[in-house]
Amino acid sequence: MKLQKKSKKPEVKIEDLYAVKIRAIWRSVRQQHISFWALTAYFFFEYVRPQNIYPVLSDIPFGQVTLLATLFSVFLDRSVHWVSNVENKLFFLFFLIVVLSGIFAFKPAVSWEEHTAILNFFLVYFLVINIINTEKRLFIFILAYLLFSFKMSQHGFIVWAARGFSFTTYGIIGAGGYFQNSGEYAVQMLIFGTLSLSFVLALRAYW
Repeated sequence: MKLQKKSKKPEVKIEDLYAVKIRAIWRSVRQQHISFWALTAYFFFEYVRPQNIYPVLSDIPFGQVTLLATLFSVFLDRSVHWVSNVENKLFFLFFLIVVLSGIFAFKPAVSWEEHTAILNFFLVYFLVINIINTEKRLFIFILAYLLFSFKMSQHGFIVWAARGFSFTTYGIIGAGGYFQNSGEYAVQMLIFGTLSLSFVLALRAYW
């Protein structure tokens, strides 16, 4: 007598994700490839920055580790196919201009001290557009991105409140990394605000 195969769990409906049902979201997350997990983890460590909040974690380069994990695992994800469009060619051109500007800079050594910034930017761009290749992955990724940005906004609010709701010449900064700069932090909060509004308006019918 043959043993009956266990039935697979039913596919998560996209409508359940739109309704922000936690169980459905978690089930969908568990079904994703490790490349998606690693990419999302990279954004978590770059935006939430727990390694700056908790000193015990400061010695581990979480950003580099998760980015490398994403880069290696993307080749194992069979759903990933090269995304070809005009914007990619323009991005390659932009990268080339940055490299040439570093080579012909007044002080090339100073320019190349920050070479990892453009390299990370280049890798993350192509990893995102190739890994986030389904509607469910896009929804989960955007939701995570908004939650990470919300945590960043909390940090800014707490700092502001601790000052007695007063202002300084440099404004508010993030926990560390790219957003430990009031200008970049302000741009991120504008992106967070507009994306959050669009998210609510698009999905409010499901709530």
